[in-house]
Amino acid sequence: MLAAAWDTSAGALCFSVVRLAEKADGPDRDRAEAPGDSPDETPDEDRGFGPRFRTLFSLSVRAAESHSRLLPSVLREALDKLGLEPRDLDLVAAGRGPGSFTGLRAGLAFAKGFAMGAGIPAIGVPSLAALAFAPNPAPALVVPVADARRGELFACLYEVGEVEKVGAPAENPETRRDRFWEIPLPRALTPVLAIKPQNFPGTMKETILGLKGREPGPDLPLTVLGEDSRLLPQGLPEGFATNPLPADPAAFGALGLRLLASGNPGDNPPLPLYGRSPEIFKTWKPPARLSDSR
Repeated sequence: MLAAAWDTSAGALCFSVVRLAEKADGPDRDRAEAPGDSPDETPDEDRGFGPRFRTLFSLSVRAAESHSRLLPSVLREALDKLGLEPRDLDLVAAGRGPGSFTGLRAGLAFAKGFAMGAGIPAIGVPSLAALAFAPNPAPALVVPVADARRGELFACLYEVGEVEKVGAPAENPETRRDRFWEIPLPRALTPVLAIKPQNFPGTMKETILGLKGREPGPDLPLTVLGEDSRLLPQGLPEGFATNPLPADPAAFGALGLRLLASGNPGDNPPLPLYGRSPEIFKTWKPPARLSDSR
C-alpha cells in the first residue's frame, strides 16, 4: 500500500510519500531528494518509522507561497521523482488540524479533489495524533501541542503503547500478512483543548488526576510533544517532560495507512478539526428582523 500525505495546519507544509512494507524485515527509508532550491526547504530526519513503513519522500517546507499554491507543485514533483502516477497511489491522507482555518481548508479540499480524480480513498489524520504516533511506543502518556495563536495552545492528551485491535485479521486478510493491525494507535483521552500556556500544567494535572486517580510524577510521567512546547513556561512541575521535535511528515502517511487498515475510510473523513470556533462567531450578531409593517 502506498500513500501520499500532507499537513497544512501550520506555517510549514509537511508532505510525504510512504509505503507499507510487505513484511517487517527491518527499516528501509529510501528518501528522494526534496524538490526545489529554497533554503527553507528542510527534509525531516528519520524518526524511526521502522520495519513496517518505507518513506520514499519526505519534506517540510516554509515558503512565501500559500499552501494552496505550493501543495500541487510539491505533489507533482514528488510523483515525478518517484516515477509514479496518481493512480499508483492507494491512499491520500491529509492533516485535519487543529490549526489554521485557511490552511486546513486548502489541504483538505485538495485531498478530496485529488482522491476523487485518482479513484482512491482520502482519509483525515488528526494533526496532533500524528505527533503522538510511533510504530513501537512504550506505554506512556503524551500530550502533543500546537500554537493556537491568541495566546493559547491546542493540546490533546493521548495514551500510547496499548494495542488497539481494530480491523481484525479475519476481516482484513491483507493486513494479516505482517500483523500490521497490531501497530498501536494513539488513544485520545480528551478532546482537543485550547489552553493558555500558563494554565497548561494545572489543567493537565487536574485532567490526569481525574482519569488516572493521580497526578503526573516519577511513576506517571507526561511528555509534551512538538516544537511549540517551547511556548510553555519554564520550570514545568515534576513528572512533566518536553520533546520539542517537529512533526515528521512521514507520520501523516504512516498513520493514514494504519487508519485505512482499521476499517472503513469513512470513519476518518477528510474534514477539518478546528479546535475552537472562529473568532467571528464570538462577536457576530444576527441582524434584527425587519418589523412587519403593514
